[in-house]
Parts: sequence; structure tokens; C-alpha cells
Amino acid sequence: MNKNPFMIRLEEKLRPEEKIFKFRSAELSGKYFTLELLVEHSSYDKNLDDGLKEKVLAATKEILPSSLTCIVKYVKAATDPDAVVRYIIEYVFKSNPTLYQQFSESAIAAKVEKDTLLVDITLEKFVYEYALKSSLQEQLENYLDKRVMEEVSVEIHEVPNSDNADAPVFRAVNKAAVIRTVEVNVEKFFCGNSSQLPRYICDVKGKESSDVCVCGIISNVKRRYIEKIDKDLYSFLINDTTGSIKVKYFEKKIKNVNWQEVFSEGKTLIMQGQIKFDSFDNDYEFFPRSVAEGTVDYSSINIKSDYHTEPENYIRVFPQKMSEGVQNNIFAEELNPEFKDKVFVVFDLETTGTDPVNDKIIEICGVKLVEGEICESFHTLVDPQMPIPVQASEVNHITDDMVAGQYTIDEILGDFYKFTRGTILVAQNAPFDMGFLRVNGNKYKYDFDNSFADTLVMARRLLNLKKNDLGSLCKYFDIDLSGAHRALNDAVATAKLFVKLMNAEYAKNKKNIT
Repeated sequence: MNKNPFMIRLEEKLRPEEKIFKFRSAELSGKYFTLELLVEHSSYDKNLDDGLKEKVLAATKEILPSSLTCIVKYVKAATDPDAVVRYIIEYVFKSNPTLYQQFSESAIAAKVEKDTLLVDITLEKFVYEYALKSSLQEQLENYLDKRVMEEVSVEIHEVPNSDNADAPVFRAVNKAAVIRTVEVNVEKFFCGNSSQLPRYICDVKGKESSDVCVCGIISNVKRRYIEKIDKDLYSFLINDTTGSIKVKYFEKKIKNVNWQEVFSEGKTLIMQGQIKFDSFDNDYEFFPRSVAEGTVDYSSINIKSDYHTEPENYIRVFPQKMSEGVQNNIFAEELNPEFKDKVFVVFDLETTGTDPVNDKIIEICGVKLVEGEICESFHTLVDPQMPIPVQASEVNHITDDMVAGQYTIDEILGDFYKFTRGTILVAQNAPFDMGFLRVNGNKYKYDFDNSFADTLVMARRLLNLKKNDLGSLCKYFDIDLSGAHRALNDAVATAKLFVKLMNAEYAKNKKNIT
């Protein structure tokens, strides 16, 4: 297998059994160098432990200039012929809808020989000529090279057109009519395996499918013991911001898998299975065969149409300057340089429940960090135009009387959109808040396409605490959390926490470099 100079130098520092990596990508942003390495699926689970990760990071720092802060990320790779065919079909779906009209799985063959993935694609003459002009061969080799461990060789062969077949008409197609997929990174399979990219839930719900993959955040989790089969039945909703679908899963007894932890509120899951009509609930529901945990690249979800531009002026909710007393001298430690050139909005939502599609936002707040200091706040209650469930009020202490007569979400979302333009969004358990924000943004035509950071993920990466909820983290850093579960209080506390974590990460990386 051919290797670039960096990988050659890296492998010089590793033992033979540790040479399990393939270069995927590298990015330099300021002083931060981010390296992505592919790891074969079985080696990822068996060989990639903390000791090897530390060794790779140390070797990377030796190879690169000492002025850079190094971050190494690992991506699982699995070379299965069926998966390769699906990768190709999905790539054509997304990159060339016109070509996809004349493309089929039966035209693709894939196999591995001597560390090389060989892909043969057979196309009729007219389609072959169009593919040649589209540089399909080169595009597919580059695409697959970042997903499999082997070297990739794609060959496209021409065969005569079918008898009595007219030349296919290549015309522009509505992208909404082709299969749309979501980019994800699978971190751990709990059962089964998946070789597909997830589909948009809005595209697959409401109709039967024998084999489909979906992803998103789960909510409304319920567990019921079925005595007849001696199994627990889990039911919940999964939402990817395009829609939600009900999931039913009959527990499988698998060693070291605690299904109550897997199916917990707010988890991000990737699942492959079937959608079928459930006569008991009188609805189409999803029944997974494989269940995995991972991350979703929400920027790969695109259902834009006639989105609003940034409003010229605030209309109903105006940002307020924050008083010095709120900040409470939280910036005594050395400031992470990223605060110098980036603006962050740390935000929090209070809602009527956990389902972004069916539940409503009842309070929204953000605080803006400029050069690491809280300078502005955005805060408003929101009329959900429905009764607030008792369970929600018990948590956030917001009542129907408090929201009655307030602006509705469609009336104030444009102001919050303006407040967040050009910033990086930050939240504790960010996928929950981002899910509500993007669902409402899609509904009212505001594209919250911001990058975002999650203080929960940062804390898990940096700290060794048993609990990483906002209360536990604020206690650890001695941050005041008075009035918890109200959006303004939580946003201010999360902003203080975010600065602490960013500075701690900078100090840790700086120490590792020296």
C-alpha cells in the first residue's frame, strides 16, 4: 500500500502490530493541526486503546513543528463488497442526480485483492460517455479512498447500448426526488452492522421499506416487559431534524450491552432495519436490526428552500448588554487563542418535552462571547400556543400564565437568527438544543447552519468525572448555577463552563507540546 511521507514517518515510530492506520485527511487551522486516520473495523475495537492513541499523538508531535497543537481523530473503516456498492450508489445520488437516472447496482462489482479494492462498473455506451465527461472514475476513487483501508482502483467499462434502445435523455432532476443521505461517524455498534448511510427521515417515513438506515436523537423512551417472549420492548422516537419516526426494538441479550443505557433520552443513534405498518398503533414504524452510537454531521442535511436572509434590524427581541457582575471574574486563567478570532453564542432552550417535531420551545436565551467575555444576552419567553405539560413545568418552573401573551416562536426566531449569524453555537448536550433550533428553523425558513460545540462532549474528553451534567460540571468548576433549568441562568452558567473547558483544553495541549 502506497503511503504519503507523513505516514511513512509515523509508522517508523510504531511496532508492526501497531501499524493499523491509513491516512484519511489533515487540516491546518491557525495553530491547530487536525489529523484523521482510518482504522479497520475489527482493529478499531481490538487494538486501538488509549495507550496506542497517546503513542500516535506523541509521534505526530515529533514529526510536526512544535508550534502546532495536534489533534488526532480516528474513523472506523469496513470493506464489505455490498457496502462499497452502496457507497457508490449513495455518492452518485448526492453528486450527480442526472447520472443516477441511468445507474444501477447490478452494473457494479467490487472485490479486494492484495490490499487493493477493485471496482468494476459496466455502463452502456451513452451512459459511459457521460460518466467519462463527468470524471466519475477519479471522483469515485477519491471518495472511496477516504472510506476503506485498501488502495482503490475503479475501472469503468463500456458495453453496447441495449437493442432498440434510444439514447438516454440526461435532463436536470429535482434533487428532492433522489435519495438523500446523512453523513455520520459510527463510534460503537451494540448489535448487528450497517453498510448504508442514513436516509432523511422525512423521505422514508409513512411507507414500508425492507432495508433502510436512519439516524438522530431519541426521545420519549418507554420500556415494557413482554412476558410471553421474556423480553423488554423499547419504543421511542428518533429525529434527524427533517422529521421523526417511532421505533420499536425487542431486546436482544448481548454481553456487555445495557439497553437501558443505550436507549436513554438524548442519545444519538444510527440504526438499520425495516419500516412496516404496525396494526397495533395503526402507523408505519421502524424496527431496527442494527443499533450503533455515533455522531451526525447535521451540515450534510440540506432541505433548504426560500430561506430568509439575515434581518437588517431586530424587530421584537433586542439583545441586552451584560453587567460585569454576571461575569464574576471567570477569565483569570490563560485565554484560549481561539477566543481571539471567533465569536460564540452559548444558548439554552426550555421546551414542553423532548421531541423537536411535536414539542414546543417556551423559552430561548443566548449569551454572546467576544474575545472570551460575555458581552450581550438574548432572552425571551415564548408562547407555545398549547398547555405546558405538568412534567415540563416541574423541571423549568415555567407556567401557562407566564407564557400567555408572549411572542410565538415564528415571531421571534428571526431576531435570534440575527443574534447568532457568523457565530459558533455552544450548548450543554448540544444535539438536543440544535435539534429544536433546526426543526423550527426549517419550519419558519431560517437556516441555522452554524458550527456548534458541546460542553458535555468536551467535559467527557477532558475530565474524568462520573457525572457530566451541567450541575455536576458547575460544581466541579465552582460556577454558580442559581435558578437552574431556566434558559438565561443555564446559558450564563454554560458560557462560564465553556470558557473553563476551552482554557483547560488549551493548557493541556500546550503542556503536551512542551
